[in-house]
Amino acid sequence: ETIFLDYKTAPEYQYPTQLNEALDLWYDLTTRQNYKPEDIIIGGDSAGANLLLAMMMKLRDNGEKLPLGAFCISAWADMTGESESFTANYGKDIEFGDIWHPDVDVEKKWRMMHSGIYSFIGKADRKDPYISPALGDFRGFPPMMFTVGEDEMLLDDTLTIVEKLKKENIPVLCETQPGMFHIYTTMRDMMPESQ
Repeated sequence: ETIFLDYKTAPEYQYPTQLNEALDLWYDLTTRQNYKPEDIIIGGDSAGANLLLAMMMKLRDNGEKLPLGAFCISAWADMTGESESFTANYGKDIEFGDIWHPDVDVEKKWRMMHSGIYSFIGKADRKDPYISPALGDFRGFPPMMFTVGEDEMLLDDTLTIVEKLKKENIPVLCETQPGMFHIYTTMRDMMPESQ
């Protein structure tokens, strides 16, 4: 059985709306519907991966059980824009960056960081691990799987999390694909790398 969370989106709804909705669904599944956490695997791509990571951190911090495992596709997990790949891959990532205007100056980066795609943050601190899970810790997390393109601006979001999971001795599988961009795996019918 697969269940999708149709969460409220920004700019109308900001943090912590989406996190609260994810937690509401989790509690509905594990209490009212009697699913056991150890029988659930959760997954998400891009902002959805951010949400599942934040939800698992919140559950752990509240002393609650986590799911059996999780997978993230092109996790958007660092809202600070300070990673090396965020700038270095700007001209390569056809989904998140701009291949036609690859140079990133201070003004362009500021405009991007304050654009509508970041509106879910609202007035929250970008460095809060519930906003930027890559900046948090992953102790107690279940086994995880990640896919990410090597040309993604968000490549370092995934690689940072994978390294932190390894330091906690948590089983983790990370598949990186050369020459690929943000959420390339969701474009299954368009190219062989996605398959």
